[in-house]
Amino acid sequence: MNVLGVVNQNVEFMYCLASWEGSAHDGKVLRDALLRPNGLRVPKGTYYLCDLGYSNCEGFLTPYRGQRMPRKRKHTLGEGEREGEGEGSQVPQPKGPYFSWTEMLDAILIDCMQELVHKHQVENGNFKSGSFTELEIMMNKKAPGCGVKADPNIRSRHKKLKRDFMAGHLLRSKS
Repeated sequence: MNVLGVVNQNVEFMYCLASWEGSAHDGKVLRDALLRPNGLRVPKGTYYLCDLGYSNCEGFLTPYRGQRMPRKRKHTLGEGEREGEGEGSQVPQPKGPYFSWTEMLDAILIDCMQELVHKHQVENGNFKSGSFTELEIMMNKKAPGCGVKADPNIRSRHKKLKRDFMAGHLLRSKS
């Protein structure tokens, strides 16, 4: 069922339409809400913020398609500072209950995985048992205090890196 909900700044529902069965485009549901006798009304000079399922029109604003939502940065480089030098070379400490991977930690993990490959810790394209624990030890030596754990951090990141590599490899082989 399609539901159109309109909320104010206090996240209180101002309008709700839940009468569309099956699948329908967001714009079609909005048009129906605007054409109903007791339907949605947009006061003059005001706008509702919508997602990309709608189009920009009078009273409705959608995000610019090329714009990403701003994210809080872990570390910004100081003036004249390059990555890997000075304060920027410190590994950021994890905050909160979730582990957050940075580009620096990815680079350290890849270096450690390459070391294990050179130590013949790979069998049939997969790491041998105990390799993720060894990766945890190696990473904590190279980036003290990073808080990375073999399970689930390294194992899930390895899976993601492998999946991304395979997708890129597949695309490259098709060209």
